[in-house]
Amino acid sequence: MMPCYAKKAEATIVNDYLLRPLLITKLVSFDPSKVSESEQQAIETREFTMQILIEGKPYADKEYRIMKNGMPVGQGKTSNDGYFSIQHQQTIVFQDVGVEGMEYTIIETPDADYEQIYPVDKTPAIGKLAENSTVTFVNGDANTFMIGKEYVVGVEDNGRGNAYLEDIRQNAEIRDKEKVHLKLEIQEHNGEWAVWPKETTEVQVLDTIHQTQATLLWEAGKEIQIEPWKRIMINTLPKDTRYRLSESSKDRYKLYKQDGGFIEIIPKIGELANVIQQQPLAILQNQISGRDQTSAIYKRMHLGSDEVMKGVRLVYRVDVYDGKVWNPAANVAYIIADEKGISSNRIQRTQRDGKISIEKSANGYPIIYFSEADVKIQPSIVKDGTYRIVELIEESDAEWGQLSGYVDALDDCYNGRIDCQDAVGFVNSNRKTVIEIAKEMENGSDQEFTFELRQVLRASQENITDIKQILETRKGVHLAYTVYDSETNEIVAKRTMQATGEIAIKAKQFARIEVCDDTVWTVSEKQNTPYVVKEVSGTKDKTSKLSENTMLLQAKAPVILAQLSIEAKKKFFLKEELLDKDDFIVRAMYSDGSIKTLAKDEYVIDKDQVPTSATFDLTFAYGGLKETKTLQTAGTVILTSEMVNNGVIDAVSEEKVILNQGDVVIPEVILVNDKPCIVVSIGGNAFNAKHEVKSVVMPDSITSIGNAAFYDCWLSDIKLSDNLKEIMPQTFWQAKYMLHITIP
Repeated sequence: MMPCYAKKAEATIVNDYLLRPLLITKLVSFDPSKVSESEQQAIETREFTMQILIEGKPYADKEYRIMKNGMPVGQGKTSNDGYFSIQHQQTIVFQDVGVEGMEYTIIETPDADYEQIYPVDKTPAIGKLAENSTVTFVNGDANTFMIGKEYVVGVEDNGRGNAYLEDIRQNAEIRDKEKVHLKLEIQEHNGEWAVWPKETTEVQVLDTIHQTQATLLWEAGKEIQIEPWKRIMINTLPKDTRYRLSESSKDRYKLYKQDGGFIEIIPKIGELANVIQQQPLAILQNQISGRDQTSAIYKRMHLGSDEVMKGVRLVYRVDVYDGKVWNPAANVAYIIADEKGISSNRIQRTQRDGKISIEKSANGYPIIYFSEADVKIQPSIVKDGTYRIVELIEESDAEWGQLSGYVDALDDCYNGRIDCQDAVGFVNSNRKTVIEIAKEMENGSDQEFTFELRQVLRASQENITDIKQILETRKGVHLAYTVYDSETNEIVAKRTMQATGEIAIKAKQFARIEVCDDTVWTVSEKQNTPYVVKEVSGTKDKTSKLSENTMLLQAKAPVILAQLSIEAKKKFFLKEELLDKDDFIVRAMYSDGSIKTLAKDEYVIDKDQVPTSATFDLTFAYGGLKETKTLQTAGTVILTSEMVNNGVIDAVSEEKVILNQGDVVIPEVILVNDKPCIVVSIGGNAFNAKHEVKSVVMPDSITSIGNAAFYDCWLSDIKLSDNLKEIMPQTFWQAKYMLHITIP
């Protein structure tokens, strides 16, 4: 089977008649240490016979140039049947062969001593004429061994994988990112395996994309790093050598987030073991598959909560509805990520228990992406095959606290709601507060009474007024509580709720339980004593009566300043300018979700001036809290006539802006040599004789306009900068179609 680089054949229709060249290169692989100088010279001058066909017909009586090491060394002409000769390291250049898309076929006549190694299986080189059509043939002796790595498209690809494969082939930067580490092991005479080479060795590398050859140094006893579609040629090993070729484990699996989906790279041929004579071309393969993102589940912490540290375990479970009940869902594909990106290198799948166990990373709170099933929190429509995800608080580490709600959108408010459907995020609270449950009796009794405490996980509305509005609860299991004497406030006992979530106290006692801020609970007394409940009551702001035996408890900790939210009104800050608080909106966010926009004199910043670095950190302080925001800087630039003619790149939108025709809006910040620069002036003659410009709007960053900037420009309308200070002579000379000018 031919590798993928030899499979591609695309028909392209081109509406021009530009004739394309075709270059054919010959390389002979041999071990210089095993041949004499005269033998090496014989190899280098050895003639190899080839035939060229264009559109299936011999390319007869056609002249060509002969190049070697980039220099011309001769010329020649094909025979009546399209045959020509070529030597080691020579390149035959056929000029003006045909238009783009025409098919070429190059066939080599077999050589008795140096057989064709590449293209593999002694097949012809077949392709379509393009801008730079180049073909390389590699020949060698029986000891010639070639290794490499390539990518193929996965069977289940949705199209993203194929596009990414082409990106690798066409984009040098991406190709460099996809380099792999290859390890070659050789079986020695004693049967032991040893990493090759034992001594640092110079090897030849064939680039099958660009049809070029280079030399690479392979360090002794180490892996070698190589780009895909490059072939390392080894000719120092005997043909009966048994080898093992593998790639580094970190290169086998890769996973990227890309445009609402994912690119997954997994091994197809992850390692090879054979004898050189039986398999002289050893190519490892990884397959690339695109995956869609069907849903995403986020983790948020309630405002005022403590930061959850790295390594803390969190457990979810994915369920599927079978038409009657929810069951753990097996084989659900998911991807673990955090706030900075994907943190795993492969797509994982749930087991029979449906559980997903993750650890908090150093890069923020976890995100779970799903690539097949549409998984939601509290789905609003439940039918056969619906998926949901639940958080298993009892199996997660205590640092996550308790579930306080859900969010259906990712915004600045981290305080969720318990009536949220089709939610995308769990909100947990770990800031502790106290709730109390007391027992009073008209007459004294030594009877112990049992109360059941349950956390409300889901309700039909946020403010619960009826017990029927509660849709889902869980027992308050394993919570510690302390029993006090109501008259003396002395501690009577310290206990822990067991799996039943029950609290035991006597008359004239109360239990104090630590729960988490903004969680909702119900408490009811079990009717397992001779006594009858006559009344339930509580504090008005934190409790409400739901039934004759059930109270609703709102766990509310004192409101505290939780965090600062910083919004910059502009993306770039001029280097060395004084910082102005008017360029920022600073908001104080409190634990109850309330927000206060701060006045300029209420907060402080740690810098007065923008530094000259590309970015800088600016720290804002208020009420004992500090928040640091990373900001980008920009230099200055004068808009020139060349920029107007060629257009500019808006640094904010990163899109090209046309400036020499139509209604022109000059960006405030443009990219100059890939660096952001603020436009502070329009240079002399910038819009001179621009007859197709209809109107111009200037950014307020412009302070001056150069001499004759709009000379003979046929614009009819212009809005000047509010900060314009200087207009040079003849700026609008001969701008005879000017109808309206807005002056600040």
